[in-house]
Amino acid sequence: LGFPTAPGVLRKLPRGRMQGAQDEDPDDPLTTLLEHGMGIRTDSMDLQNDPRFFQGNVIDKRFAAFGALSVISSIMVGLALEEAYSMRKDIVLPSVMGIAQLVGFVLMEMVLCLNLAATYTAVAQTYHTYRLMTAGPTGFEAAASYYLNRHIAFWRHLAVKSMLFGFPVLMVATGIRLAIKTEKDYFDAHFEFEKISIESNSKAYEHVEVQATFLGLTTFVCFLLFAFGMLYISKKHLRIFRERYNLIPEQDRPIRQHVISAGHRRRVGFLEV
Repeated sequence: LGFPTAPGVLRKLPRGRMQGAQDEDPDDPLTTLLEHGMGIRTDSMDLQNDPRFFQGNVIDKRFAAFGALSVISSIMVGLALEEAYSMRKDIVLPSVMGIAQLVGFVLMEMVLCLNLAATYTAVAQTYHTYRLMTAGPTGFEAAASYYLNRHIAFWRHLAVKSMLFGFPVLMVATGIRLAIKTEKDYFDAHFEFEKISIESNSKAYEHVEVQATFLGLTTFVCFLLFAFGMLYISKKHLRIFRERYNLIPEQDRPIRQHVISAGHRRRVGFLEV
């Protein structure tokens, strides 16, 4: 098949270059092994340049907000992983300090798991939805069916709740970590500075210990109050959202009833237009 163009710019394309070229490619042993052994597909959906793909729809609006979830969740995954990895593991049980360290570590791991699941759900559902949407003329209907599936909706809602619930949990875990670190650093600094007097006087040792404990508890209480504040903000937003969402059917009902009654209205005489 030749193309009328300037000489030497485009040459005659080999047969099968455009269509069926994948069938003429030589087999790659690694690709064949992974395809049959691990179930990795080597084919893809057909590419159809449907003009409707370039128009916005309601699913685009939904996933524009859902995409921000994956960004925030991925940031929290990195933060929780870094904090959990750098946390000191010299836990002595059943002491109060050891229990606090263990609780902080468990809460940080909870934040990691919640946001990791939320990140995967957001990425997977966005990818699957847009693949279905661009699969063909009925792609939007297929994507809408996938989006409204009860299992897909469950994991999507769980991902949002996990990310939102991860914020106060992160605050509590951070408060525990900072409280322990503040108490240790304060005690170590004063112990080194007043080493002779503390070793010779047990009251001075107890006084520094009480100061360090009070400073650590103050730090934890501040973060705990902030975590409760975030829960209050979340509940307030959710309550107002549900109120406005429940108003939509009530406001739409008169319009829908009017449209239905107008469509079934009895016609009298001849239709002029």
